[in-house]
Amino acid sequence: MADGEIYIGIVNSNVSEVNFGVQQAPVADDKYFIVGASDFDVEPIKSGFAPIEDYLNIPMSSSALTGYPTNGSLSGSDYEDCEEASSCHGGSTFVIDSIYGTTRLFYDFGGEKGIQEIMITPGSPVIIENFDVEKMMIYAALGETEFGFTYSMIDNAGFVSPVAEYVIVSDVVLNMLPIDLAAYVEARDV
Repeated sequence: MADGEIYIGIVNSNVSEVNFGVQQAPVADDKYFIVGASDFDVEPIKSGFAPIEDYLNIPMSSSALTGYPTNGSLSGSDYEDCEEASSCHGGSTFVIDSIYGTTRLFYDFGGEKGIQEIMITPGSPVIIENFDVEKMMIYAALGETEFGFTYSMIDNAGFVSPVAEYVIVSDVVLNMLPIDLAAYVEARDV
């Protein structure tokens, strides 16, 4: 009968794991990190990613991106798909909605697509299915202190979360001096 009425007969009072088909929208987690300039590199530490002139990089999986249960990973919550708050991350579907002008993002999509820069055009966000934090590299423009992008999450029912912010702030303006100085000191000590 499709009249919208549900008839339930309860045999005992201990009812659990009943799915009444109630859909709740997912929620993507805002992320805000403060990191040191020394946490960025000229040469990407992950294989396959290339250096970019006038940019330093930091892997999204960097140990410098902390303070959240999923550290630097994109994450969110969805009552139907994840048991705990913020536990949707690896394997979930995320959408990169916009990227700050000081930032470039690259993701290893695998297979024939391989590593690609995430390019956002108006009305065309980039969807990353089966997200893996180990495959995302964040590039930060020299001479800047704030980097980031916005993202949302798509749950298994296809509902999209409101947009969340992902922000990285450097404690000093990024420039080549700390990297060059470190290389100079290392070379001098040899």
